[in-house]
Amino acid sequence: MSLIGVDLGTSGVRVAAFDESGIELVSSTAGLTLHRSGSQVELRTEDVLNAVDHCLAEVVSQVPASAISFSTQGEAFVCLAEPESVPVSLDRRGEVVGLEGFQEITGQPVHPMFSIFKMLTMPGPGFETLDSYVARHLGVESPVTDYSMAARTGCWDVNRRSWQADWVRGWDLPEVVAPGTVIGKTRQNVPLVAGAHDQAAAYLGAGGKVGCASAFSLGTSDCLTVGTKSRPKLQLPTGAATYPLADDLWITLAGTAAGGWSLQWLAGLVHSSVSELVETGVDEPSGLLVLPYLAGSGTLDNDPGATGVVVGLTLATTARQLGQGFLEATGYELAKIKDALDHLEPGAVRAVGAGSLDRNSLQVRSNAAGVSLDAVDSMASARGAAFLAGVGLGIYPSLHDLPSVDADTSVHPRNQTWYAQQRQHYADLYQTTRSLVPTFKQNK
Repeated sequence: MSLIGVDLGTSGVRVAAFDESGIELVSSTAGLTLHRSGSQVELRTEDVLNAVDHCLAEVVSQVPASAISFSTQGEAFVCLAEPESVPVSLDRRGEVVGLEGFQEITGQPVHPMFSIFKMLTMPGPGFETLDSYVARHLGVESPVTDYSMAARTGCWDVNRRSWQADWVRGWDLPEVVAPGTVIGKTRQNVPLVAGAHDQAAAYLGAGGKVGCASAFSLGTSDCLTVGTKSRPKLQLPTGAATYPLADDLWITLAGTAAGGWSLQWLAGLVHSSVSELVETGVDEPSGLLVLPYLAGSGTLDNDPGATGVVVGLTLATTARQLGQGFLEATGYELAKIKDALDHLEPGAVRAVGAGSLDRNSLQVRSNAAGVSLDAVDSMASARGAAFLAGVGLGIYPSLHDLPSVDADTSVHPRNQTWYAQQRQHYADLYQTTRSLVPTFKQNK
């Protein structure tokens, strides 16, 4: 028997089976295509459900399932009046409206990526987070989501653990339960367990521990995720977000929306592949300074209108140098975030996701950040979901009692005389160029 993690991502669905110690037994992946139209960025609901069905069938045909849980991209939801599509985080159809006390109530920064601002433009009354919709597809009788996914809608009170009634009056929203709660069964009688936001799941699946280890996700977006035993004291307003997984475990995160996406964009622009772009030496800096804000700033600055900048281009600049520049930018942003969250004691930084697989790329990021990185395999989110399935079955007493997870490799920063100076230049670059962005937009 096995614990199954279903990772509902932006670029694809991954389903993996793990034993009780967290060792992967078998996995299956199906890609998804984002559909863009103006400010709208969506997945097709049917594509997501078909991918889940295909991957689950492939996995459970090889290893019987004891329980199933989810790792889900934040902010993704289904409008039940228009169920054909799933607006994702990058969707900007909604206008940010003034909701008094938004960040204190929700734990999230005011930003158009959150579901509530899109829901306000769509016909109600029914809305479901993506995990809830998929769980009902698999057999759960009524809509249920977990604390973290409710928080990422931007309309859930993280202190009272309830929907913010004044904002969602008349809406039909899922019941909200703690991650690791059994919410029903599949049609094949397998227990389904409430999962978590993908960044929280990656934290659990990477071996994140309060005060000891944090998770640095390198996927379509980049995100540092830190655990604390209570709601952290953050200077408001802040671009960092926080929510509970349990009474004694809160997750705080900050990152860049277009981390991996920026590399994919560059690869498409120069008719290359991401792997070719990042085939780079690790001892020589790129000589470029890149602000990778292709979908708004990093969450610390919380500026959805920010745009990308490249400093240092010459006729001799190569595509690989540009690729390295974007990798370095990931490290600079990590340094900025880690410094801001240092009072939360992030501990050792564990790199997870597709971007953690290439040692050279990881070394470049470590150099730029000035931070050692311990790489964990790319299945951390699915493993975290599987651990939550185990919590639901009572295999693990709590989220603090999960199996340890070993790092595959570790890299340590080099060339720190150069990179320490560049980290400061990176921090200054956004402040220096931000006033130019409105003039570009006015002159379009």
